[in-house]
Amino acid sequence: MEIVLIILIITLPWALVNAKIASVKGRSPIKHFFLSLLFSPLIDSVYLVAIPVRPSVHVHRDGDSGCISGPSDEVMALFKSDNKDKNYCPRCNNISPGALKCRICGGELSSID
Repeated sequence: MEIVLIILIITLPWALVNAKIASVKGRSPIKHFFLSLLFSPLIDSVYLVAIPVRPSVHVHRDGDSGCISGPSDEVMALFKSDNKDKNYCPRCNNISPGALKCRICGGELSSID
């Protein structure tokens, strides 16, 4: 009984920390909380350290027209090194190599560098 109580005292806070890390990295905190409880918080921690940050897209509504803001500057810095020769659409977050206009929304593309 004491061993189960000690395991719960260690496992639950660790699973909550993993959920917070998953949330910061753009992943599902609920999924990682339960994965930590089901398997092991250590395994989920190693997985969370290994996965990259997922870019976040925020949708804002301005009256009748929708306006989508792109990923934050920190997230874009992660992608700059991989996509130097590609163009980026700030309206719909589409990355297109060598295009002048976005194939999704028709907006002007800007360089990622």
